[in-house]
Amino acid sequence: MDQKVSLVIEQLGLDRLLEDSLFHWDLRQGVIFTPAKTRVCLFSTDLLQGVYKAIVDEAGEAWSLIFKRCGSLWGARLARRLDQEFGLLYEKRPEDLPVADYVNLIEAYFSSHGWGRVKLHLERAQEHGVVEISLSNSIFAEIIENPEEMVDPMMSGIFASLLSHV
Repeated sequence: MDQKVSLVIEQLGLDRLLEDSLFHWDLRQGVIFTPAKTRVCLFSTDLLQGVYKAIVDEAGEAWSLIFKRCGSLWGARLARRLDQEFGLLYEKRPEDLPVADYVNLIEAYFSSHGWGRVKLHLERAQEHGVVEISLSNSIFAEIIENPEEMVDPMMSGIFASLLSHV
């Protein structure tokens, strides 16, 4: 876990939700359980790259629409899971947090699940309704060969659903 995520976890008291040492591994089943007993699946880069190549071969140009739709479904589940886990462990809703803490929670939650390091930029949100997101160290950016756009369709779908939920 990177240093910024660890600092946010410590400052917000989110260790019961995000601390690596509290995750339970079941190597026989090949899954991880969060402190809230939610199952987390692990995917290797090789597996994701194989899925990506198969979808590109089968769907051609529509691959990005398929990945964006999958990301949208995934983002909605991620948002519901965050609400559920946070509520279960802290007995309050995440949206009851101040905005800065809520943004830090989303960034830390996303990063702690191995999606990459995310940063939400809210500078233009109030005046223009625009939230910008930067993502580094994304596994999906690694598997997409010869990307033609700056936006990863899977991540675009995830963030659209996640922010719509908020």
